[in-house]
Amino acid sequence: MSKNDRSRRTFTGKKGKVFLALTEGKSQKDAAALADVSDRTVRRWLSDDEALAAALHEAISDQVRDSSRRRTLLADKAIDQLEKILDDAQISPSLKLRAIGIILTSQDDLAQSLDFDHRLSRLEAMAK
Repeated sequence: MSKNDRSRRTFTGKKGKVFLALTEGKSQKDAAALADVSDRTVRRWLSDDEALAAALHEAISDQVRDSSRRRTLLADKAIDQLEKILDDAQISPSLKLRAIGIILTSQDDLAQSLDFDHRLSRLEAMAK
C-alpha cells in the first residue's frame, strides 16, 4: 500500500475524494466537482484542516521524489545516448550541436536547482 493510500484512509467521504483527486493532479475545482462540494469548501478545508494540508503536501512531495528518482535513472541513459551521438562520425555536425546544447542546458538547470535547494535549506535553518 502506497503512502497515498495510507494517508487517504484518514480522510473519509468527501474529504477523502478531494484528497485523492488532488494527489492525482486534478485542480481544486475538479476535485470539488468530484466530491460534490464547492470550490470554496475545498479552499477552506486546505486552509483550516492542518492534517489534510500536511497529508496532501506529504503525498505530493513523495510523488516529486519518486519522479526525481526516475528522471535520474533516465538521465543516465540519455547521457549515454548523447555521448554516442557526439562520438559517431556518421552523425551530422548540426545534430551534435543540438546534443551539446541539451547537455549544457541540463547541466545549467541542475546547477541552478542545487543552488536553490542550498539557499532554501539555509533560510529554513535560519527560521528555526
